[in-house]
Amino acid sequence: MAVLLLFPLLMGIIETGRYVYSVNAVTNAAREGARYAIASGNFGSDTTVTCPSAGGTGNAPAAVVTAATVASSGVGPLVITTVPAPTISGVPPAYCQVSVTYTFKILGGAFVQLPALAITAKSTQYFN
Repeated sequence: MAVLLLFPLLMGIIETGRYVYSVNAVTNAAREGARYAIASGNFGSDTTVTCPSAGGTGNAPAAVVTAATVASSGVGPLVITTVPAPTISGVPPAYCQVSVTYTFKILGGAFVQLPALAITAKSTQYFN
């Protein structure tokens, strides 16, 4: 009888730990991807930076994808997108944003149908 109560509790603790780990890994991947993107951007002058972008959702440059994937600590597959800053009123862009999305699948879904959770993290790095 006690097993029927403790097993779901144990599974809940394990799933919560996996979820927190995944959120941390995705956040770290976004941070490292943005750091790499701004560091490897094309610098035209002291105030102009061009964020590397291949355009489209999930279509970041390979080097940014590699940096983010390495930082994700084995969580994957990841959808990684770079978003260059727009030029507003002639002011050149000075930042780059990287968005990382991961679909977290709950292991307890073998017993109960549970939806997958999308974890998204965005990181913006500024050029000074």
